[in-house]
Amino acid sequence: IMPSLVGSEMCIRDSSILIAPSWGKDSLINDRSSLEGILDNLLENNFNITFRPHPMELNNIHLDIYKDKINLDLNKDLKNLLNYKYLITDWSGIALEFSLIKKHKSIYLDLPKKTRRKTIFNEKKEVFIEDRFRKDYGLIIEKDSFFQISNLITFYNDWNIPDDEYIENLTNPKFSNLKVKKIFEQIFV
Repeated sequence: IMPSLVGSEMCIRDSSILIAPSWGKDSLINDRSSLEGILDNLLENNFNITFRPHPMELNNIHLDIYKDKINLDLNKDLKNLLNYKYLITDWSGIALEFSLIKKHKSIYLDLPKKTRRKTIFNEKKEVFIEDRFRKDYGLIIEKDSFFQISNLITFYNDWNIPDDEYIENLTNPKFSNLKVKKIFEQIFV
């Protein structure tokens, strides 16, 4: 997260959308019919679209029919997140940065979560940050509604993320000296 950008405001067009999928076999970039349906729906409604593929999927971009209609963003930094009014993703971590920097909800497409490793028994009880963000600070769109995404963007009114304790702890963590000492001892002793 870029603390200097958290809560920053910038003059942006209301029609600017960043589509930034994650990577893996179940990601949006590999669900071609859904991706094309979303792009077609947004383009029909005059949204300005930028597509930002995950770096792991750079060899898997097949958007030739859209080359004159959408922008392609291959930057690896996050500085340009301020340029967009909306972010659409499946499970990409970029949504956390976008939402924290802009204090604005992201749109999550309800696609299967990628799993890089099996969770151990103790972790099954944990609520992971991406799950909490999707549920509490995002809008989850069911697959059968992907093709109506422009209606959501146009008519939904509550885009702001509230300032609550969870967000405050993420953006401004507070560590007591006792906790830091205990962590240090666990790691180095």
